Amino acid sequence: MHGQGNRFPALLCSLAQYCRLDSPELLSALSSLCTNHLNDILNYFTLQAKRKSRKRVGGVVRRKHDKPRTPLAKLNECLGFTPR
Repeated sequence: MHGQGNRFPALLCSLAQYCRLDSPELLSALSSLCTNHLNDILNYFTLQAKRKSRKRVGGVVRRKHDKPRTPLAKLNECLGFTPR
């Protein structure tokens, strides 16, 4: 697999469940999944924390972050959706 799939080897191994990909159909399906959909899934559901402040105290830099949230949660909050 070339391209986007190589960025997520652990995730691909868990998705493929360590099966041998002998057939070209399986390999092309997994490659298509990686290049078309995997980045979107990871982008919407990976936690991200926005930095609130950065302060240097002596030789140490102290960083404070917001509570980590997924981009999907941020979007839902912005649009006013509430979870059921």
